[in-house]
Amino acid sequence: MNRKSLRALLSESSIVAPGAYDAVSAKIIESLDFPAIYLTGYGASASRLGLPDYGFITQTEMVAQVSGISKAVNIPLIADADTGYGGIVNIVRTVHEFEDAQASAIQLEDQDQASKRCGHMQGKQVVERQEFINKIAAAVEARRDPELMIFARTDARSVQGIDEALARGHECLKVGADGLFFDALESVEEMERVATEFSGAHLIANMVEFGRTPLLSVDKLKHMGYSVIIYPVTGLFSATYAMTTALQHLKDTGETSSLMSQMTTFEQFADLMGLGAWKELEARYQ
Repeated sequence: MNRKSLRALLSESSIVAPGAYDAVSAKIIESLDFPAIYLTGYGASASRLGLPDYGFITQTEMVAQVSGISKAVNIPLIADADTGYGGIVNIVRTVHEFEDAQASAIQLEDQDQASKRCGHMQGKQVVERQEFINKIAAAVEARRDPELMIFARTDARSVQGIDEALARGHECLKVGADGLFFDALESVEEMERVATEFSGAHLIANMVEFGRTPLLSVDKLKHMGYSVIIYPVTGLFSATYAMTTALQHLKDTGETSSLMSQMTTFEQFADLMGLGAWKELEARYQ
């Protein structure tokens, strides 16, 4: 159902999909009436493993994160499937596993798994163009539900330049990718060039605070023609700052009562977790 609704949303307008890194962050996004969620590999690696986005997280761990979030919310989930975690046979299994975990869309990238890292870090390497195109073609063929959207992400801009990135985008669309994700574009001009060259295609704009791409407003990106505007680390960085500030205050002062106006209340958090519905269910059998 969510896969069809994602396609319907994108057929009508652009959407904003903030980044979730666990079920709590996903439920917050849903409670604020955002239309979709982006599962960030950066955030999942941090929240699940306590490690940087440096190729540590596995397919199994990411699938578990997708499954947990999908069960917690009722809006579409766009999931980071990294490089597909290997060759063609791994790509096929990745598509099947993410489908089974109820992702509404996945992104697959062209980084070399051996040097996999966050797209806004230095030192990335990409596989040869044809290898990447073959992976996208295999992913498209592998999906059992035609409603699953597959976005092809290229990191080639930072490694081989914008022209190579654009060439990869055209080839990905030819083999059936539902949309494109050009990561770590470095200027407004590059973002406009992508939007112009791929006018009519579903394009992801990646807004990473403190990253390599200019932070533009949602309205500006919609006007350019970007279909999916993701904010992968906004929640993660904000939550980390707020928690660090609060706990530092506790350490320094030995009290938290002065912070309560800056906290979600016990009742508000219970509501976010859906406690009322569970209590109603329990009461019917007493």
